[in-house]
Amino acid sequence: MKKISSKALELNIAEYRVDVTIDPKYSVIQEVMSKYGGLKRQLDTFLEELCHPRKNWQFIVDEARKYSTGYFYDLKTHEKGPEAVRLYMEISLEAIDSETTPEVKVASYSNLYMLLQKFIRESNDEMVKFIPVINYGFRAIRDLSPEQFALITRSYYQVNRLAATFRESAPAGSDCTEINLLLVRFIE
Repeated sequence: MKKISSKALELNIAEYRVDVTIDPKYSVIQEVMSKYGGLKRQLDTFLEELCHPRKNWQFIVDEARKYSTGYFYDLKTHEKGPEAVRLYMEISLEAIDSETTPEVKVASYSNLYMLLQKFIRESNDEMVKFIPVINYGFRAIRDLSPEQFALITRSYYQVNRLAATFRESAPAGSDCTEINLLLVRFIE
């Protein structure tokens, strides 16, 4: 091992070396992904970074996209899929709310948008059980601060297109209150 030449760097590394425990709330994500034994180590690394006091948001946002959209079928069909999807939404929202670069915030919003869009377009008969979490996503976007909301309104992923997709795909009689309220804020 190479000796560190700077005493300040050595102290800095020692100061930020912490044992990280994965928050038990993320056990739902682990459960949904449990049939992929080979991914356990990678998934745990992602969840540990998420629970670390000094988060690497770029890594978290990239990994959240990989797991939330790349394993869509598992989320869609698992009995705890809606809980896991809500956690992925919360991760995106936390990244948007974090002290990080605008690029990471926009990438995190893109994750949230794509996750919502995927469940709206492709969950088919399973969509009914995801309506509450989809509405949670709409409400959470609507409740973003003015600065955060302004950032996402300039994104490629526009709320009006998401609303149109929801109206086309939602089961008959679905409550459109949350998406309508989001559209009102978007149009203002």
